[in-house]
Amino acid sequence: MHFETLPGRVGLVTLDRPAALNALDMRSVRLLREGIRAMEADAGIDVIVLTACGERAFCVGVDLKERQRLGDEASRDFAAIHECYAADPSRQLAGFGRKA
Repeated sequence: MHFETLPGRVGLVTLDRPAALNALDMRSVRLLREGIRAMEADAGIDVIVLTACGERAFCVGVDLKERQRLGDEASRDFAAIHECYAADPSRQLAGFGRKA
């Protein structure tokens, strides 16, 4: 996963697991959460663009192979991390509440 700041107050996040169709494993979800939180806290970033490497898929979602290996408790933790952003649509498109 790559994090960049682009001109125009843009944060760029690039998923980089093309061999796994950019499936989100626990490591990826943690990196994504930490990176987005850092970008939200950066007064120089007003919008975050999420993109992905590879030509076959943007992101297939949760890495099901990893989830099968996890126990029930770890699976719940994984879901809780994911829901941090998925459950709040205002965070997905609002520009973090800052006015342009």
